[in-house]
Amino acid sequence: WIAATYSRLESANILALTPEASRGGVFIKQQYFDGSLFVTLTPAVQLGLSFQQTQQTFGDSPFNGAHPEGKNMRSEAGLRVFFRSYDRRKPHVHVSWGGGADERREGLFLAIAQNTSPYTFFRERAMWLCPEAALPGGLDLLALDSLKVRLAVPTVLRAFRSARHVRRRHVLYVRDRLRFEIECDEPMPVQVDGEFIGVHERLTIESIPAALGVLF
Repeated sequence: WIAATYSRLESANILALTPEASRGGVFIKQQYFDGSLFVTLTPAVQLGLSFQQTQQTFGDSPFNGAHPEGKNMRSEAGLRVFFRSYDRRKPHVHVSWGGGADERREGLFLAIAQNTSPYTFFRERAMWLCPEAALPGGLDLLALDSLKVRLAVPTVLRAFRSARHVRRRHVLYVRDRLRFEIECDEPMPVQVDGEFIGVHERLTIESIPAALGVLF
């Protein structure tokens, strides 16, 4: 898919309100353009290309009355993993957090482990996927055994409002563990702190208490 944005700003009184000696630090006109192109590489991974350009006209006029202009152009390339592109029909993820029969769960679609909370923010609103995760404790894990829209969407929305989503029927929530073993039937995309680290069939997530010393 392709997306683009264009904006234009212009001020009619910024020069009158700015001392002459400081006019080189303000601009009277600005144009901004960005465009993005995403191409599907696999069902869960897309390649993204992005281009941005900013053009500014500054307030001072040191060259025979003409206002200087500046341009800034930047291009980027990156990979994005999309939640919505996962296979929603067949679960491939299995999680264990001990040796007992009641310490393993199979038939999951995804798993998220946290050692602190919130998970992220949408503007000023926090998202509490693992609401009880805290640095002094171990790891918390949340997993889903269904990605049907009518089940997954309410779970995500409730994570913005309260912690009641962890008690929903299709949610697995495991608290305060030092180690999780995650196995997949086929290579699955993995992210660590928002960074894509490739596809993996087996993953060990471990918490080591008091591993770092902090000086105040």
